[in-house]
Amino acid sequence: MTDDSVALIGRYVVSYSEYFTTLRNDRILAMAVNPLLATRGCEDMLALMGHIKGQAFISNAKYLLENMIRKFT
Repeated sequence: MTDDSVALIGRYVVSYSEYFTTLRNDRILAMAVNPLLATRGCEDMLALMGHIKGQAFISNAKYLLENMIRKFT
């Protein structure tokens, strides 16, 4: 493998560890307000996590976002 391939694999490992373990609430909120992740990301989370865990993740993200918006309004 080339050096670029090894670097890319390393980035995948870091990303997997960061996004597919327990996420902090601030990371979930960041995903919820990102236009791309808010629209397309939900489908990806359902596909990657399975329907039950994915739906729980999406519900939690909506709950966190609603509570944050309420603090500012």
